[in-house]
Amino acid sequence: MKRNSVKLLPIGYPVFQAIAELNRAFAEATEMLDRLSGFNLFHRGSLRLPRVMLEEIRALTKQELSELISEREIENSAYFERLRLKVANKSDSLRDRPVPRTLGPTRRPSSAVSRGSVNRGRQVRQP
Repeated sequence: MKRNSVKLLPIGYPVFQAIAELNRAFAEATEMLDRLSGFNLFHRGSLRLPRVMLEEIRALTKQELSELISEREIENSAYFERLRLKVANKSDSLRDRPVPRTLGPTRRPSSAVSRGSVNRGRQVRQP
């Protein structure tokens, strides 16, 4: 059975900034309703219901946004978990391989040098 592909769905700073600005706008709107209720233009408590409704909309909006972000972060977590396991498995397979005897270059000397031929005007001797 083929596993569902999990993709990285990053949530960047601009998203969180927009949510913060929306939250601030809700706060400003409730403050303005409180300020308006202080004027003698409205019946006492007549703006209380709209203020409570605004707070309810604010809470519901934040809850919905939090759930959406949470779902995306769960997907991102699964993506990175699979990536970590893949890297760990690759690391384990490299650890199980035999270590080469030489750590230097694996290039062999040319046949002329290995037979003791002249190299740049000097005689190269084999040990």
